[in-house]
Amino acid sequence: MSQNLQALLTTAAEMRAVGHPWESVAKKVHRRVKTCQNWPHKYKALWERLYREAQRKRFDQTGNECHTYLVNLMRAEDPKIQQKAIDSWLRYAGKAYGARGDLVAPGDARPARRRGPRP
Repeated sequence: MSQNLQALLTTAAEMRAVGHPWESVAKKVHRRVKTCQNWPHKYKALWERLYREAQRKRFDQTGNECHTYLVNLMRAEDPKIQQKAIDSWLRYAGKAYGARGDLVAPGDARPARRRGPRP
């Protein structure tokens, strides 16, 4: 596969991951709409990898922005706002980022957490 095609697919996957319609993708990559619409099927394995990576980047970007906002709320002058932000962090951060959190880097898969009481 040519580097040009991979670059086109990468651009298309990134645009689709943030919600751009196929018409916008086609205009950006200078291809027909139908050509672009066929890429996910024609190049299935590559498309899925590129699209998933674009989704992961978007998730990371959103998470980082949310974290910045949360930190600013923790620094608010109003103690009630500070406490609400801290409570949110304590409630959700450990579940996501803790030692056995749900957010695990690819290749760093851990065994699924047990649910319920231990025998």
